[in-house]
Amino acid sequence: MTVDGRTYGSRSDAGQAVMNRLLLSLNRPGGNTTINGVAELGGLTFDATILRSELKKGYELSIAGVIRARTEGSLRELQDAKPASLAVRMENRLHDLDRVLDDEKSGLTDARHEIERATAQLEQPFPQAEDLAAARRRVTEIEAQLNALAAPAPVEPDPAAPGSGAAPSPEPVEVGAPASSDGELVVHPAATAAAALTPPCPRPRQDGGDHGTGSAPPSPRGEPTLRRGTRPVTTEPPRSGR
Repeated sequence: MTVDGRTYGSRSDAGQAVMNRLLLSLNRPGGNTTINGVAELGGLTFDATILRSELKKGYELSIAGVIRARTEGSLRELQDAKPASLAVRMENRLHDLDRVLDDEKSGLTDARHEIERATAQLEQPFPQAEDLAAARRRVTEIEAQLNALAAPAPVEPDPAAPGSGAAPSPEPVEVGAPASSDGELVVHPAATAAAALTPPCPRPRQDGGDHGTGSAPPSPRGEPTLRRGTRPVTTEPPRSGR
């Protein structure tokens, strides 16, 4: 093992050299630091990570470029450890490279299979596409019903209320009986002339001088009675031949 450019033939001496370098860095103030090329073993380089946080104060030794091939420990463990044991742990990381390589190849194969399955699924239609579309349509219908229930009911204007803008309904007019501006019935002039030429029909008198219930008495001169709103028609009596 080579430490700081010096090669050691025994595990104890090599382990002690690595421990001295780690303890020197751990006793310095500051945060986490990384020491590249702290040692070389079997043609591979080891990097050291010095941890100086409140949660953990210790070290990590890993083969450069291989995160899974590492060994670690706390400051107390490093102080209590035997130098040769640290060198043996570093040698075990070299023997683990074959296992780490096999694990990486297996993980790579699994990842490729997963990519193939995912690609095949992307080319297939979504199996629940119809159910999803039906559920979305149902949600739209429910939202429309809720909005209809929440909307206020329209208020119809009262025709009798002032300022409503609604025209009042016209009064019914009797067909065939035109009304004047003051509401009285108006008799057509032709009807008036016909009534004037027609001789009155005498009615029998009843006891008590009553001319009938609800009927107007005949004109004393035999003239027809005209209703209000019509123009009277006068007839001259025939002249006697002298």
